[in-house]
Amino acid sequence: MKFLKKTLKICLVTSLIIGIFSNYSYAINKDDFLNMLIKSSYPEVSTSSNTKVKNDVDSTKNQTNTTESKEKSSASESKSTNTNTSEDSDYVKIYVGEENIPKDETKDSTLSTSATLNVDGYVSAIDYKNNIRVTSEKPQILIYHTHSCETYADSNAGNYHSTDIKNSVMEVGSVLTDELTKDGWGVVHSTKYHDLDFKTAYASSLKTAQEEISKYKTIQLAIDLHREGLDLEGDNAEQKLHDRYTTKIDGKNVAKFFFVIGGKNENSAQLKKMAEEITAIAEKKYPGITAPIIEKDYAKFNQFVTPNHNLIEVGSNGSTVEEAKASAVYLADVLNEYYAQKLTK
Repeated sequence: MKFLKKTLKICLVTSLIIGIFSNYSYAINKDDFLNMLIKSSYPEVSTSSNTKVKNDVDSTKNQTNTTESKEKSSASESKSTNTNTSEDSDYVKIYVGEENIPKDETKDSTLSTSATLNVDGYVSAIDYKNNIRVTSEKPQILIYHTHSCETYADSNAGNYHSTDIKNSVMEVGSVLTDELTKDGWGVVHSTKYHDLDFKTAYASSLKTAQEEISKYKTIQLAIDLHREGLDLEGDNAEQKLHDRYTTKIDGKNVAKFFFVIGGKNENSAQLKKMAEEITAIAEKKYPGITAPIIEKDYAKFNQFVTPNHNLIEVGSNGSTVEEAKASAVYLADVLNEYYAQKLTK
């Protein structure tokens, strides 16, 4: 007799489950059954006779973006406070499928909570948390700075080398990061200082590049972003240096950019070909925006760290940071056009 009763119970529960998940059961309400399951799993819930069930199942895929946004916002708010309304406390949320799990509302967890856009609409490098910004779970591009302390003409600190980050090449890297991200690329941008001891700068930046490439296996391109540095001597030296690395696009001053090739790399021929092709695209789209490619036969510049590596100089110590940031917008456009045909987004 006991065996018969047990068998009947198993059959009943099985039929109820089948009915619920096949949508053919007319004898029992889904919420009632889910409520029963919850009460059996969560004893603290069963003490409330008014307990309700919020069932976030796959059918929520059909909800509007507005509804999803409200639910995510509500879930985020409940995480940030320990007080709930009496109605909210009656609900036990069931999340079926990863797409229904509430996500953190912070769009970029590598930015500080106080991060705001600059007046020109870009995220500032000073808002990075732990010297890093990652704009995608599967980034394809790494941007770093061997000479992180390189600053532009409008910096009042040091001899064009200081930790004045807002007037430095790292701020230009932040604009480049924003622009490439808008084009659909995932970017890792490191603002770690590598040249506080100038002699070990390349050894230090190599370690950073290798660590990020090891961490993000999807990285296909590395960019070491610099600004050109020349001595200021003679009459009107600052103006001459400024003019040498400045062009006008749409009536606006823009810093020129150019590539540097380390001749000791085994892939130096490939690096040079890549630089020449990108320069050709840039000159076709924005005549005058590039300066000649420079080759250094005695150096590697860490360009062996990945098959696709660009060492790019944007402007000089005679350029303003605004001119360099303006150049980064056009540089991103050119890089996007070139690598969209060669790399996988």
